[in-house]
Amino acid sequence: MTNIYLPAGERTPEVTLDFDAGRFYFTGESYPENPEEFLEPIRAKLVDWLRLLPSHDLDFQFKFTHVDSPSIKLVMEIIEEIEELNHHNKSITVAWHYPNGNRTLKELGEEIASELSHIRMAVIPQD
Repeated sequence: MTNIYLPAGERTPEVTLDFDAGRFYFTGESYPENPEEFLEPIRAKLVDWLRLLPSHDLDFQFKFTHVDSPSIKLVMEIIEEIEELNHHNKSITVAWHYPNGNRTLKELGEEIASELSHIRMAVIPQD
């Protein structure tokens, strides 16, 4: 599958889907005017690839500085797919980074992490 890189926009995050290396990064603000139009194709490609049961380790980094509810919903769908893949004994790293002092994003990360039963998601402050 072709790797994907989308630079950050005014209301959209920088997205790196490096299928070759198994590294997936979402960085910045995510409150697009039409979240489905922006995030759904990304989610679909990632999910299709995950269902191929890749053989190498996987690294997912979510580094949002602002995220709206529709974006959170799609991120949760991605994390649920990651969790399903964990049943296949893959080495998977998932981290939720939040701006140090941003209680809302910290609590959101903690809430998402508490709902996961098959993978551990680190919640990490960033400067």
